[in-house]
Amino acid sequence: MNLVRFLGDILFVLATASVTCAANSTPAAPRLLKPEDFAQVRDVDEPNISKDGNLVAYVVRTADMEKDKLAGNLWLAKWDGSENRALTFGSKHAAHPRWSPDGKWIGFLSGREDENEIDQLWILPMGGGEAQKFTETKGGVEDFAWAPDSKRIVLVVKDPDPREAEKKEKEKKTVPPIVIDRFQFKQDIDGYLTNRYSHLELLDLTSRKLEQLTSGKHDDVLPAWSPQGKEIAFVTKHGNDPDRSENWDV
Repeated sequence: MNLVRFLGDILFVLATASVTCAANSTPAAPRLLKPEDFAQVRDVDEPNISKDGNLVAYVVRTADMEKDKLAGNLWLAKWDGSENRALTFGSKHAAHPRWSPDGKWIGFLSGREDENEIDQLWILPMGGGEAQKFTETKGGVEDFAWAPDSKRIVLVVKDPDPREAEKKEKEKKTVPPIVIDRFQFKQDIDGYLTNRYSHLELLDLTSRKLEQLTSGKHDDVLPAWSPQGKEIAFVTKHGNDPDRSENWDV
């Protein structure tokens, strides 16, 4: 009986405290949502787990209202939630983090040093230090995959824009028109398509030399290494007019 009375007294005290707090608190005045409110929402994407399973590299994107851009930076978290910190900073784009098989490096794509924000390959040492840029391709890097030995990387590189040289000439008052003779002339996000395609190139990390692996009027994408590191599989569309087909093959 005493236990029941004791529990009843506790419930009465808790109920009284709740009513008192509710009476003393002033509710915030309601207002309409503004674009600035949506800009505060962070977009988390592209998680990539280290080989030992202890760490996760991922991308956090935040809206920059002044520059009208969605800036992305790399973050690192431990699997148990005991650590969560930013690896890169700034208002430029950083994306596609990929661990090296030996766990010593994180490769990612960023256009942080390019006024046109053309993505290049950057590599961040996990032992400490700044990220280093490993490519200077004119068309930009779209994707990459580490070799099993962590000493080579296969890149998906976009063909350079043939109009880029003329764009940079100071005496040119207008940019040359876009001339397209492809069946597929436009694509979402990319815009108008010229005769630029994506091909594979092999990067040796020690010498930093690039070797062209594929070419032609077709796209070569999604590279993947064999376990022994002797072969690279990829997806492509070949034929007389690849634009008129959706037949992607390995």
